[in-house]
Formats: sequence, C-alpha cells, structure tokens
Amino acid sequence: MPPRRHRAWIILSLGLLLLAACASQPGRQPPAAWQAAARQAAGLARQGDLPGALARYRQALAQAPAPKRPGLTLAMAAVALQANQPDQATRLLAGIPAGQLSPDQQWRLALLQARLALRRHRAEKALEWLARLPEDMPMPLLRQCHQLRARAYDIAANYVESARERIWLDPLLDTPAARHRNHLAIWQALTQLSNAALETLAEATSEQQLRGWLELVVSVRRNRQFPVRLQQALADWRQRHPDHPATEDLLGELITRAATPPGRPHQIAVLLPLSGRLAAAGQAIQDGILVAYYDTAEASRPILRFYDTAVQDNALWALYNRAVSDGAEMVIGPLTKHRLKMLAQTGSLPVPVLGLNDLADLQNRPDGLYQFGLDPEDEIDQLADRAIAEGHQRAVMLAPAGAWGSRLVARFRARWEALGGRLLQAEQFGRQTRGYSAIVARLLHTDQSRARHRRLSRLLGTDLAFEPRRRQDIDVIVLVARPTQARLLRPLVRFHQAGDLPLYGISVAYQGVPDPERDGDMDGLRFCDMPWLLQPDARGQRLHQAIGRLWPLLAQDRPRLFALGIDAYGVLPFLQELGQDAFGRFSGQTGTLSLDEDGRLHRELLWAEFHQGVPRLLPPIDVSAVTGEQPGWPAATDAGKPTMDQGVVDEQSEGTTGPQDPGTGR
Repeated sequence: MPPRRHRAWIILSLGLLLLAACASQPGRQPPAAWQAAARQAAGLARQGDLPGALARYRQALAQAPAPKRPGLTLAMAAVALQANQPDQATRLLAGIPAGQLSPDQQWRLALLQARLALRRHRAEKALEWLARLPEDMPMPLLRQCHQLRARAYDIAANYVESARERIWLDPLLDTPAARHRNHLAIWQALTQLSNAALETLAEATSEQQLRGWLELVVSVRRNRQFPVRLQQALADWRQRHPDHPATEDLLGELITRAATPPGRPHQIAVLLPLSGRLAAAGQAIQDGILVAYYDTAEASRPILRFYDTAVQDNALWALYNRAVSDGAEMVIGPLTKHRLKMLAQTGSLPVPVLGLNDLADLQNRPDGLYQFGLDPEDEIDQLADRAIAEGHQRAVMLAPAGAWGSRLVARFRARWEALGGRLLQAEQFGRQTRGYSAIVARLLHTDQSRARHRRLSRLLGTDLAFEPRRRQDIDVIVLVARPTQARLLRPLVRFHQAGDLPLYGISVAYQGVPDPERDGDMDGLRFCDMPWLLQPDARGQRLHQAIGRLWPLLAQDRPRLFALGIDAYGVLPFLQELGQDAFGRFSGQTGTLSLDEDGRLHRELLWAEFHQGVPRLLPPIDVSAVTGEQPGWPAATDAGKPTMDQGVVDEQSEGTTGPQDPGTGR
C-alpha cells in the first residue's frame, strides 16, 4: 500500500481531472451568439411572429461561420415563404451552394423550391423538383412530398394523379383527423371530373382503392337527387368495397346525408319573360324547367306557377309579392340583370330567390338571394387556368368590340397576370368582317413584316421574294368570338403564320349543335362548354332522348338556356349545402356547380377541341349511355308540349331593358 499522503495526492489528481473533463463538455458551454439568434428565430416562427423570426435569422447569418450559413439560409427561406414573401425566399435559395448541403438539407431545398413553384402556379416546375426526391426520405418529408405532388396535379387539372398521390399518402398519416382531411381531399379532387370521365376511369383502372373512390363518386352523382336510390347505391358500394379507407369516415357521412335529404319546396314560382322581345329566351328556360319537373317522381313534384315578367319596372316587386302570397316557397328568376338588380335592391326577401343572371357589382346582397347565370367570366377564368396549366405564359387576345368584349379582356388580363402570365396585346374586332385580316395582322405583327419588305424593296429597287413572318414572342392566342366570327378569324390566324400556336376560346364559339361543314375551318380551337352540349351524363342522355321523342326541335332551340332551366329546377333543394364542404357540389347539365360566399353559383365546364369540324373532348372520352330509371313523362300531345297551371301571365310587353346577349341570358 502506498503511504497515506500518496493516496491523498492520487485522489486529488483524479478529482481535478474529472472537473477538467466536465468543464470541457460542449453542452456545458454557453451557445455562440449566432446559435442563440437561430434558436430565438425558430421559436418566434413557431409562435407566429414571422417578421421577428426573419430579423433573428438575419442576425444569425451575419454572425455564423461559413459552414453553418447554408442551413440557416434554408431555414430563413422557409419562414420567408410562410410570411408570403416568395421573392425573398427565391433570392435566399438562389444563394445556397448546393454542394454544401447535407442530403437532408438538399431534400428540404427541393421541397421549398416546389412550394415556391406552386405559389406561382407552375405545377410542372414543382413536379420537376419533387422528382429529385428519393422514396426513402424520413417520414415527415415523404408526407410533404406526396402532399405537394397532389397540389401540383390539382393546379395542372390532373385530378386523377392528385387523387393517386393522396391514396399513397393515406397509410403514412398517423391520426384519424389527418386521414379524414385526406379523404375529403381525394373526394374533392375526383369531384372535379365529369361523370363520363369518372365512369370510364372506374372501368379501366386496375387499382382497387382508386376504383373504389371513383365508383363512390359515381354512385353519389347518379343518385343524389333520388334519396332512396342513393341509400341503396351506397349499400351496394359497401358490399363491393368492405375494406376501403372511405368506410372509416366518409361513407358514414354520405349515408347520413342520404337518410336526411334536403326538402324540395312544395311550391315554386318562376319569374320569366314569357311575352315581348325576350319571350324566346324565357320559353327555352321554361321548357328546361318542365323537362326537369317531369324527370322527378310524381309524388315529390312541387306545384309550379309561372309569372310573366314582361311588365313595367315598378310592377316586378308586386309580382314577387303576389307569388309569395300565392304560396311560393322558392322563386326562380327573373332573367335580366336589370330586373334582378331591381329585386335585389328592394331589401328583405321573405322567400329565397334564385336569379338567372349575375350581378357582379351588387352591394349589400340581401339574405336569400342566389345568382345563377351562364357567366362568361367563369369561362374566361377557366380558359386562363387551363392555358397556364398546359405551360403557356405569353398570350395575345382577340375579342369583340364594345363593353362586353372589353369586360372579358380585362377579366382575362387580371386572371392571366395573377397566374404569372403576360398578355402582350389585345385587339378588338367589330361587325365589319372586311377589316378582320388587318386586325389579325396587327395582332401578330405580320403587317410590320410586310412594311419592312416594302421599304427594303424600294431601297433596292427590286421586288424581293418574300414571305411574311409573325412575331415570335407569343406562345398562345385567346379568341373570344361567336361562331360566325370565329369561322372567319380562325383561318386568318393560320394565314398570318400563326397556325402552329395553340388557340383557346370559350363556349360562344360553338353554336351548340355539330355542324362539320360550317365548322371545318375551326379545327384546333379549344373551348370550354357545358356537359349538356359536349357529353351529357346518364341523366342528361335520358333527358335528350325524352326531348327528342316529345319535342324534336326543342333541343336545338337555345340549348344553353334550356340546360339552365334544368339545373335551376334541380339545384333548388341543395342551395343551402352547396359550398359548405367537399360535398357541396352539384353535378348539373350546365356544369359542376359550386356556391361562393356571395351567393353566386359557379360552373366548372368540360373542354373540347374542334376536329374535322366537330367538338372532341380533351382528352377524348368514349362512354356508352348508362340506362337509369325512367321518370313519369307525360304523353306527347298534338301541340308537342306538356300542359300545366301557368299561374299569372301578364300580357304587357317586356320593354326595352334586357340582357346584353339574349342568347345567353345576359
């Protein structure tokens, strides 16, 4: 044994060594100033103080050593994007050397770049960034990847791929609430598709979960207006798909709704111009309402009373009150903007009104007023969305002269630029067709090309061989024109060297009935229009057959207003629930309807392209008719029209105030 003093020295030395070791541990040292600032920034971001977080990150970046700055910059860019400062986020990310990031940081960089691309509605760019990510990422990043892919496909209007991404995401979610939100998002994506697309995809896909979702949406679409049939359809679906994720939550909600369907009014008043200069438009809508009326079971049909609005302006409120006194529980109409505005400005509406037009400038909308028109602004927005989603950025536009055309040019410009595009030039044409070639030349700058040729020929004193060239700074042309005008303008676009550019339009370009002989020059024009004209669903096909049997010429007479009448009658029971959640959509003949907070019904349309003079769906879809339950149609009469109580019909004329475009109810 060593002497006692030696043992004491050894113990003291070991103690000193232990103290020195403890003092050298990194966790015991106070954090550097840049670390403290970074931690404060992260805490402020979690608390929602984004400006404070950005300030702290700037402080941390100024003090941090060079190897730590890429990670801090990445974190700061994420906060900048969260603070709605995409330009700052872009600058920050551009300054990060990719070679200095760890694999985890590279993945986060790709996710942030994808978010930035989605903020600018650049779905294709977002998908390029997301394609760089591996499938073996940490679970939180993998969930983000699927969610961002789904959003990108939504923006690109590729709703099937959006649903697929969320189907793959579903088993990665760890709470029932998150899965429920995901199920609603799958439903929302698939409800964007037309009935024909849903039915075709359900038959074609080999993916069982996707097929289950598609069949569920189809079941609800086919039977929504028939509660007993809907309950049976949902029960049949459950038998076919007992283990489907939708049985966890969504199916129960659907069954509950089917068991408690919204009630249809017992009496409906319809205010339409049934005489005077707008009588034809009013008659088309009335016929559509009657067709929809006879398509419902006889036991559930309400009393319909029609009132002629071809009266003096100051009598409209009295007409509405008379309809209410007669027992109306809901009112459809009036048709013109002027009369609808008069009714809206009277104040309280004791009985709800579904006006058949849109008042974009209406202030202080009264409770109970809904607006449902064939709004060209909705179509212009969808045109811009589709053209951007298909990769176009630089547009020129042709539109009619006058207030209507100017309004649509302004609407397109606002939507297009909000999506990141540029409208380089817009030209408006009048009724004199002889000037159309000069207008197109001015739009495409072929007039400048010809002017340069003339100057050069004069300078050289010889007639040079020449072929005009169009401008090269555009990638898409927007054409808003009625059939007569479009049939002239489309060939002129080709003549002026722009036949290779995509050409987009709206429904006014199509007369509503295929006419390959007259529309042959329109090949390549893409346009949006209602399912009733492009590809009706099973119910629409049944109605077409009934109309062809009872009134052969009716379907060709103002078909869009006819479809407006069908949907105005059909959507009434669902107005309260439209727009509330993912179920708040109505599959109609004029489009898929949704309701905004201002009481306006918006339509989502189908897209087609003229091919050999006939509209062909984009993408082409071939769906055979689905035979449904036949309603109790009336027997055909000698007059070819059903008869019923027409209510009050005033013989006074409609007067001079009416829609700008009687053909579309405007």
